[in-house]
Amino acid sequence: MSSEAGMVEGGVLPWRSLRAAMALPARFIGVGAINTAVGLSLIQLGLWLGLGDYPANAFGYAGGFGCSYLLHRRVTFRADNGDHGRQLPRFAAAAALAYALNLLVVAGGQRLGLGGTIVPHIAATGVYAVAFYWLSRRFVFPDTGNEGADQDWPAQVEAAVQSRWLAAVLVFAAMLPMAFVATPPLVDAAGHMGRWIVQVDGGASPILRQWYDFKWGLLGNLGCDLLAQALIPVIGPEAALRAIVAIILGVQVLGVLALSRAVHGRIAPTAFFALPFVFGYPFQYGFLNFLLGEGFALLALALWIVMGRNGQARLRPWVFAVIGFGLWLAHTLALALFLIGAFCASVARATEGERLTIPVLWRAGLPLLPAVVLPLLAMVNAPHGASEPFAYDHMIAKVIYPFRALRDAWMLWDVVSIGLVSLAIYWFARGGRFAHDRGLVGFAVVLLAIYLVMPNTIQESQYADMRLVPLLFMLPLIAARPLEANGRAFAAGLAVVGLLFTGARWAGNGIAMAQRATEFAKALSVLDALPVGTNLVTFYPLRCEPRVTWNFDRRDHISGYALSRRIVFDSRQWQMSAGQLLRVHNSAAVPYDYERQIAVFDVPCGDKPGIHQAFAQLGPGIDRVWVIGVWSGLSFPGWQPYVTAGDSVLFRRSPAEGRANAR
Repeated sequence: MSSEAGMVEGGVLPWRSLRAAMALPARFIGVGAINTAVGLSLIQLGLWLGLGDYPANAFGYAGGFGCSYLLHRRVTFRADNGDHGRQLPRFAAAAALAYALNLLVVAGGQRLGLGGTIVPHIAATGVYAVAFYWLSRRFVFPDTGNEGADQDWPAQVEAAVQSRWLAAVLVFAAMLPMAFVATPPLVDAAGHMGRWIVQVDGGASPILRQWYDFKWGLLGNLGCDLLAQALIPVIGPEAALRAIVAIILGVQVLGVLALSRAVHGRIAPTAFFALPFVFGYPFQYGFLNFLLGEGFALLALALWIVMGRNGQARLRPWVFAVIGFGLWLAHTLALALFLIGAFCASVARATEGERLTIPVLWRAGLPLLPAVVLPLLAMVNAPHGASEPFAYDHMIAKVIYPFRALRDAWMLWDVVSIGLVSLAIYWFARGGRFAHDRGLVGFAVVLLAIYLVMPNTIQESQYADMRLVPLLFMLPLIAARPLEANGRAFAAGLAVVGLLFTGARWAGNGIAMAQRATEFAKALSVLDALPVGTNLVTFYPLRCEPRVTWNFDRRDHISGYALSRRIVFDSRQWQMSAGQLLRVHNSAAVPYDYERQIAVFDVPCGDKPGIHQAFAQLGPGIDRVWVIGVWSGLSFPGWQPYVTAGDSVLFRRSPAEGRANAR
C-alpha cells in the first residue's frame, strides 16, 4: 500500500481537505467581524462629532461597506487583480439583496407572532450571512479564493502572524473598548483628567484659578499630561481621556510585538500569551503615565536590540541620549525599565563567546550612559518639596499581587487565566521544545529581584511594586520561541491558541468595562443638579471592616468628571511635591482639599476619620458635598440629600444651618 493510500485510510487527507474547505468561510467570518467593529466604531465617532443618530448610522454603514468590500476582495476571496468597475457594483447588489432577504425573514417572524423578540433577528442574521457569502462567492468574486486552498495551513498562519495586517488588527482590537465607553472606568483616570483640565486652562478661568495653581516644569511623570495638552483643546477633556487610554493600549500591544520581533527576528507565537496583560491590574487602577511609559520602554528596548544587531553600535548611544530623556519625561520607571532591559540584552550579547567578567559588564553598560545624562540634568532642576522618599507598607501583598495580575471582574476567570499563563511559562521553560532569548530572561530575573526588595510607595506614589507584576509574566512569554524542529504546525497551533486566549480575555475586559461604565454614568447623573463653580467636597468612604470583592469599585476619583462637566472644585486631586505639578490652595475645604492619602471611612477606623466626623469638620465655605458609595439611611446633622442616583448622593446644607453660618 502506498503511503498516500495509507494517509487516506488514516484520515489525514480528508482532514486536510476539510481544513482547506473551511479556510474560505473562516476568512469570510473573520472579515465580517472586523467590518462590524469598524462600522460600529465609525458610528460612535459620528456620535462624538455631533452628527446625530441617522447621519452617524449612515456614516458608519458607508465606512463599513467600503471596509467590507476591500477586505473581502483582498483577504477573503483574494481577487486583487479583478476589475473594480465590475466587482464593486456587484458587491453592492449582493449586499442589497442579502439585506432584503434579512428583512423578509424579520417580516415573516412578525407574522408568526415573534415580533418584539430576538428570535427573528437571529434567523435573519443567519440568512443574511449565508446569502451574502454565496452571492459574493458565485456572483461578485467567481473563480477566486481557491489558489491558496491547497497551501499548507501552518504556512498560512505563519504568514498571517508575521503580517502587518495582524499587528494592526491587534492594536485596533485593544483600543476598541474606548470607542464604546463614555467614561473609562479606571480608578485614577478621572483624577488625571481633572489635573489636565487645570493644566490646559493655564489660569484663564477665574473659577479654577481661585483653587488651583499649575506651573510647568521638568518632571519624570508627564507622558499623558503632554498628550492631553495637545488633545484637549481639539476634542475636549473626556474625549481626550478616552483617546489617551486607547493610545496606551495600542502602544503596549506594539511594544510586545516589536520586542518579540527584535529578539527572535520574527514575531514568536508565544508573545500572544503576553497580550492579555495590557488590561492587567495596573491598567484597572489607571496608572496612565506609567503604562504609557512602559509601552514606550518596550519599543525602545526593541530598537536598542535591532540597532545592535544591525551594526549600529556607534550611532546607538547618540540616538538613545534623546530617547532616554523622552522615556524619563513619560515616567521615571519607564527609563529604569529600559536601562535594565538594554543592559541585560547587551550583557547577553557580549557573553555569547566569553565568560561574564567585570570588563564585560563595563562594556555592556558604558553605551547606556548617554541615555541618563539629560534625565539627570533635568532632575537637578526639577521641582522638589518635602516628601517621604519611600515606604514599606503592606509587604505581604507582594505574595498576593501575582495572583491578581489579570484581576478584573470575574475571580474564577481571572485566576484560571493566571494559572494557564503560569503553566505556559513553565512549559516554555522546561518543555524542551523552546529556545529563549537570554537577554529577556535576564531582564525578567533582575526585575523579579527588584520587585521583591523595592518599597511599595516611592515619592508618595503608591503601588510602585504592583505595577511591575504584569511585566514579570510578559517577559518570559516574549523571551520564548518554539524550536524549528517542532515543525510549522506546532508553531501555528500555538499561535492560534495564543490569539484565542487573548481574544477571550479582551472580550471579557471589554464586557466588564461596559458594565462598569454604566455604573459610572448612573453615579454621574447627579451632576446635572450641581451649580457651576461650586466649591464641592467629594467623599468616597471606605469600610472599616472591608468586604472582600474581586470586582472592586473604580469610582475613587470619579470627581474629576465633576470638574470637567460643571467646573467645580475637585477635592480628590493629588498634590505630590515630587510627582505632580498641580498645587491646591482652597482653605475652605481643609482638611479635605486634596487627596492626602488619609482615607475617610464609614465609621472612625483607628486614627482615620469616619464619614460623620468628616462632615462635621467641613467649614462654612463648603455648602455642597458629593458622597459616592453610600448606604441606605445615611444622614448628617445640618445636611440634607437633594439628588440621589443609587449610591451616589449630593448633599447641601439645610436652610437652618446655612442661616446660622451666615450669622
